[in-house]
Amino acid sequence: MGKDEIIEKLADTLARVYMKTPWRQIGVKNSHDYFTDRLRAASRANTLPSFLNELTRLLSVQYAKLNPENVDQLREHENDVLRMLREETIYVAMKTIERVEELRESTELEEVEM
Repeated sequence: MGKDEIIEKLADTLARVYMKTPWRQIGVKNSHDYFTDRLRAASRANTLPSFLNELTRLLSVQYAKLNPENVDQLREHENDVLRMLREETIYVAMKTIERVEELRESTELEEVEM
């Protein structure tokens, strides 16, 4: 799996966490900055599962429906994923926000078609 595919799977996984974040409860002015800061803080974890646990804790997310296949594939490249999260935090956050917007659009289309 190349870097682009890793970023795609990571962005999809993180987008699902982002979308479950209770933004109204948290009450921040800029959710993107807040998310990026929490991403950076959680990236100090030693493993991908501990990173996801810490990120969801920091964002007050009780449960996020993640794709287990994506997580398993990311775990195969755990060192690369954690390095990207530490060194390329803003890029990963931007790709995540991009994926959030795609997921929201597809959800809106599904609701219109029903």
